[in-house]
Amino acid sequence: RLERDGEPVIGRAGNGPTLMDEMRSAAVASLDALRQIAPADTVLTLQQVAPVAALGQSFLLAVVELRRGRQLRTLLGVCPLSLNVVRDAALAVLDATNRVIGTT
Repeated sequence: RLERDGEPVIGRAGNGPTLMDEMRSAAVASLDALRQIAPADTVLTLQQVAPVAALGQSFLLAVVELRRGRQLRTLLGVCPLSLNVVRDAALAVLDATNRVIGTT
C-alpha cells in the first residue's frame, strides 16, 4: 500500500511458501502499485530481489528494469535486512524507483 496525494494505491501479488517467495511477492506488489501512478508509457519489471552480504552487513537488493519508449534502464535498490523481509523488499523496490517515477 502506497499513498499519492493522500490517496491509497494498492499493489497486489501472489504469495508462496518460502521466505524468498514472500520477498518476491512483496517486491511485485510494490511494482504493481507503482505502475498505477507511473506515466502510461512506463513499464516496470522486477529482475531480481535477494538478500546480499557486503562489508559485514546484510541487505536486501532489488533490481528493476524500467522501460519508457525505446529507453531501457536497470535500477538498483537496497534496504538493510531486518526481521521483516516483506517490508524490506518493498523498501528496496521503492529505493530503486524513487528517482525516476514521475519524472519525464
